[in-house]
Amino acid sequence: MPFGPAGDRKGIGVEDNNTITRDDKFVLWAPIAHNDIAWNFEKFLVSPHGHLVQRYSRYVVIDDIIPDIDPLVKGALSA
Repeated sequence: MPFGPAGDRKGIGVEDNNTITRDDKFVLWAPIAHNDIAWNFEKFLVSPHGHLVQRYSRYVVIDDIIPDIDPLVKGALSA
């Protein structure tokens, strides 16, 4: 499930992190699951070893991810 601040930023009556599971008329598959990837705008932070660290909602701003990236880069450089 995507990580990020909850809220209805689009004003459609549902939290952004859950929009794909609620009345999304543009989804071309069924059944829709809560953990489906919402198009191609979600972000995935992957460790230097290829392990998933975090998944972010399509509404998370890239700059907000920097605090999560910095420790991975510092750890990779010191290894």
